[in-house]
Amino acid sequence: MAVSIRINNLRIGKKEFLERMSRFSLTPVEWYGQAYKSDAESLGKSLEYQLGYFYIQSLSSMVPVLVLDPKPGDMVLDMAAAPGSKSTQCAMHMEDKGVVVANDVSYMRLKSLASHVDRLGITSIAMTNFDGQRFPSVAPFSKILLDAPCSSMGSRKNILPHSEGRIRSLAKLQKSLLLRGFDLLAPAGTLVYSTCTTTVEENEQVIENLLSKRDNAKVEKLQLPFAFEKGLGGNSEVDSDVCRFTLDESFFIAKITKK
Repeated sequence: MAVSIRINNLRIGKKEFLERMSRFSLTPVEWYGQAYKSDAESLGKSLEYQLGYFYIQSLSSMVPVLVLDPKPGDMVLDMAAAPGSKSTQCAMHMEDKGVVVANDVSYMRLKSLASHVDRLGITSIAMTNFDGQRFPSVAPFSKILLDAPCSSMGSRKNILPHSEGRIRSLAKLQKSLLLRGFDLLAPAGTLVYSTCTTTVEENEQVIENLLSKRDNAKVEKLQLPFAFEKGLGGNSEVDSDVCRFTLDESFFIAKITKK
């Protein structure tokens, strides 16, 4: 099975990385200069991986951070961060300057995040262990990422059936997390909501719930460097601006700003 990787340019430049990895067959990803695809199964066992020169991450999973577009000096909150793919990607785009608060409700999953942060040599990530629905009010965040817990129906790792009751339960959690995240967002700030599932209940309806309860929330129209579909929720206001796409996994993304 093909894997995708993201160069950690905090540790190594692209030219040196490609020279060191020349024994592997790497195919560049046109729309993201730091990403490559490979059929090699041993990438995760390589010395370069242990040295933190790259992160193994699905291509679809890389897109939410590109939409969030964190910059050096930003104050970023990743509300459900473990195991750390998007938090570490944020830190890389920020050149390790600023703060990424990587939060997760699971202390055990934070251990995995901590190991990646250490391996990648990142100093701008601060880890917290809160239920995101009750994340404390601190200084407002300029950018927030909520890659929400979901039924993972679009993930290649999904092997479990999901009942209607579980989907309703997840949707309730997602709505609560999104409301809390929006309330933590600074005026004119940006929040990106994403899932790796395909249900309308966990995607479009979660966005509709936010718009119905926060008058100053606005969904921004997305432009992505590859083909994608509009929303499927039946609400033209939401459907025209959110997107669904499948690269190696099926993802849903909405970009929200606070007016």
